[in-house]
Amino acid sequence: MIFSLLFQIEVGEHDSEQTLQKSIEEEEISTDDRNFYSGMIRGVSRERNALDGIIEEYARGWRLNRIAKADLSILRMAIFELLFGLSGLEADPPVVINEAVMLAKKFSGPKAGKFINGILGSVARDMNDTSKNVGRIAGDNVLKK
Repeated sequence: MIFSLLFQIEVGEHDSEQTLQKSIEEEEISTDDRNFYSGMIRGVSRERNALDGIIEEYARGWRLNRIAKADLSILRMAIFELLFGLSGLEADPPVVINEAVMLAKKFSGPKAGKFINGILGSVARDMNDTSKNVGRIAGDNVLKK
């Protein structure tokens, strides 16, 4: 559902709050799930500039406007999860990467899965390296917890 909402926001250029509220009203979801979805959507929206900077850095030779909207939504969601975790829990990079690759294969195709895997693998590798932008962001986030 999170991917779907992020994709709707990206493709339709809708306001994230309006899209989130409409979806919550239409779906019968638990309060816990509602809070989880809200946290992810708001977090990705809040950190969008930082996430896009990371994507541009690791998608060598690709500008954001050339990356498929589905792939961009998947990358933002997965990088946010890697850097900030979910519901206060640290993310398990292999699990996050695998889920993102499966989404990419399903919604974009096999080549997208390889593209997503390459970017996320590099991001995960560099998260502990404070000389890298992603490492500084991850380190700053650890201090905020």
